[in-house]
Amino acid sequence: GAYQIQERNRSRDFSGKANHGQNGAGTHAAEGAGAMNVDDYQQEAMSLLNPALNPQDVLENALMGLCGESGEAIDLLKKHRFQGHPLDTEKLKKELGDVAWYLAEAAQGLNVPLSEILQGNLNKLHGRYPNGFSSERSMHRENAE
Repeated sequence: GAYQIQERNRSRDFSGKANHGQNGAGTHAAEGAGAMNVDDYQQEAMSLLNPALNPQDVLENALMGLCGESGEAIDLLKKHRFQGHPLDTEKLKKELGDVAWYLAEAAQGLNVPLSEILQGNLNKLHGRYPNGFSSERSMHRENAE
């Protein structure tokens, strides 16, 4: 549909092992200009993955990392809302980047492209809110996903 995540047609290794490219290093897509493709992000991010981890370890590390980094992000908001700190948006962006890395690692541990997870989420949300968010549909959902 109109909300499809754009993918480039190239082969990728989603086997749960780091893919270091042909020369043994990442492609450094982050250094280029323009929008970043999520599967390219996953591929490059996983070039930095600990190669000693097996696929189960990759998934477990990712889920633990998501929780830890999400906790660091919410701690910034807590300090802002309840302790008088200014909201440190630069630090928040870094923590959200860490969340993105662990999400990519979780996709890797599941042996799927990150775009598949993101597209599945959009499909679920469009099914739940076909005309955009509404409180009524939020309170009376047919499934509890």
